[in-house]
Amino acid sequence: MRCSLLAGSFILLLGFLAPILIQQDPNTQNLNAVLLPPVWQTGGSFQYPLGTTALGENILAQLIYGTRTAILIALGAASGCAVMGIGLGIVAGYMGGLIEKGILLLVEFWMTFPAVILALLLVVTFSPGLLSVVIAIVLVDWTRFCRVIHAEVSELKSREFIYVAKLMGASQLSIILRDIIPSLIPGIIMLFSTEMAISVLIESTLSFVGVSVDPAQPSWGAMIAHGMDYAYASPWLLLQPALCIVFFVLICMTFNDGMTRNVIPHKEQ
Repeated sequence: MRCSLLAGSFILLLGFLAPILIQQDPNTQNLNAVLLPPVWQTGGSFQYPLGTTALGENILAQLIYGTRTAILIALGAASGCAVMGIGLGIVAGYMGGLIEKGILLLVEFWMTFPAVILALLLVVTFSPGLLSVVIAIVLVDWTRFCRVIHAEVSELKSREFIYVAKLMGASQLSIILRDIIPSLIPGIIMLFSTEMAISVLIESTLSFVGVSVDPAQPSWGAMIAHGMDYAYASPWLLLQPALCIVFFVLICMTFNDGMTRNVIPHKEQ
């Protein structure tokens, strides 16, 4: 878990410090240095440590700025999903009755739509851009938070400490804020981490098909799409952004595994 936290912190710093670390525009082209291999291969250059694209763009610069794009989308989408899903999940789980049935029916109906296709349609509707991608992912994937939080709240409200709080005259809002939400925090953190990974995968898929952030804004998915045309002659164009996506997802999943083994058991005790 410590390793995943350190790696995650490094990724966050790398993304937010991108303009400081890379002084040049990541889209700057050098037509005299097209398709250069990484520095460790024959023909590589220390000026372009990870090589260049077909237009002579610095791959290292694009990867770092792509990290920034991934982090902004991951944090934005996960936060939006959390606010929407947690709110509805708590209301459904705590209130019960027709309100619970109505929210769960909405969740089941919403989940019948294929996530990526729905996100694609939403981005096209809003017009491509970073904010549009974030909104699309939130509208597509809030149901995960809602279902899990609903299940946890439904179980928590039957616990003895909730009955004690009611007997002592605590209001419903006080019980939710003081007793229920603190018990949900470990699960919320895991859901947030999972949603960050899923958001990056969805954005990469949208970029791959050409409907995502502004083309002038580097993203890992767009880099993979551009690298497909040179997959055999210059495989690094495809492999490097793909490895970044895999690394990001692995960090999130490793963090969740650490939470499951180290935090959740203590919470239950």
